Amino acid sequence: MNKQKFDSHIRKITLSIKQYLQLKTELYSLIVVEAFARIYSHFIAALIFTFFIFFFTLFLSLGFVNWFEATTGRTFLGYLIVAAFYLLMAFIVHMFRRRIFFDPMVKMLSKTLFEKQDELGKEQNMEDPYAED
Repeated sequence: MNKQKFDSHIRKITLSIKQYLQLKTELYSLIVVEAFARIYSHFIAALIFTFFIFFFTLFLSLGFVNWFEATTGRTFLGYLIVAAFYLLMAFIVHMFRRRIFFDPMVKMLSKTLFEKQDELGKEQNMEDPYAED
């Protein structure tokens, strides 16, 4: 009888461990899905913002060329000025590409991917007084 109780407890412990591992797996898969959803939404928002900025600068450039033509009567020179402006902007963006694009992207990705893990780690340490530091 004592052996049956012991076997019963072992089965319960094994079942509890399996359930625990299954729940942990589901939790981490949900965390990964949420992180990728956040990254995807940031990417789409940046793409839409870039789209609107592109058209804003396009129409601003065309407006400048029309104004320059009305003022001086030289369309070609207006287009050259706009092209030089875009070349200057491309050079500036190239020079500061790491600070403009790479650093904020890495910061956003690391924040998105690791914030839930930090929260889970804090909760685990609070719940389990015997957890290793």
